[in-house]
Amino acid sequence: MKTDIPVFDLIDQCEFKVDNPFDLPSRLFPSLSTDFETEMFKSWLGLVFSGESLVSVFYNTIANKVLEDRYDGHYSHLDQETVDQLVTDLRSVAEDEERHRDIFIGIVNKLDIDIARCNPDVQDPSKKEFQDLVNSNVKSFVMGKPVDNPTLLDQLTAILTMESYALATVVMFYRQTTDDKKRQILKSFVQDEARHIQFFHNFLRKAKIPDTHKQSAQSRILNIIVANSRFELVPVIEQNSLNDETLKNAYDLDFHTNFSKIYQKNCWQFFNIVYPEYSQSSFDNRTINYKIADIDLNGRI
Repeated sequence: MKTDIPVFDLIDQCEFKVDNPFDLPSRLFPSLSTDFETEMFKSWLGLVFSGESLVSVFYNTIANKVLEDRYDGHYSHLDQETVDQLVTDLRSVAEDEERHRDIFIGIVNKLDIDIARCNPDVQDPSKKEFQDLVNSNVKSFVMGKPVDNPTLLDQLTAILTMESYALATVVMFYRQTTDDKKRQILKSFVQDEARHIQFFHNFLRKAKIPDTHKQSAQSRILNIIVANSRFELVPVIEQNSLNDETLKNAYDLDFHTNFSKIYQKNCWQFFNIVYPEYSQSSFDNRTINYKIADIDLNGRI
């Protein structure tokens, strides 16, 4: 959905620094090195750009598959009008993601440095070569991890984990930025991401998911939720040789506490759609009260 906020004009009026691109009032990881935080933001910018490029293609692929065979029969019970509306709404989400991709190109260009995983000429949703690459990868990977014959449930729960992470991030950046222009840019993201989550909750709720798919996916879904439950959790662990106590200290800020609350709330909502028999206390125990040894470091978005 197009926004009334003149995002690209605002980007032109802003300066962006790689060590703090959204002008947060203080460092996010004061107990870790400043070099790590700068590299973390560089990595995060590349991750976001590549992710937006990928889902710009993937969401349209899902829409096409729903039209072709109701996505392996998962939506065959729905009438045509409902299916057409789902597809229209999904293509609108894909358009949002492509606009987000262009926004991050604008931000990266203002930084005037090379960002790994940010190659607009290659990661171009309009190019068939990139479309073919994405469509090949999603047939055998979920969140970058090999999965034999990933199901609709595998892909939708991975998408909802990613969208929940994105919403938590932009909400916290929006709340804490000290720059009014950047706050408006972030507001446009918050509006979009909240709408995307609402759409995918509805899309998941309307699907007929076989019990065998639910049983085989449950552990994998929980692992992915855990691996993304704090802002940039996996690189924080991998690049700083932390133990459970120093990890706790690294995230001892209001930013991280509130990020986790937003993320956790949205992940519980979609998990509960699929597994209504699973108690919220059990979910919280698995996805909040964990140790480093419990984290699948290959499960980050």
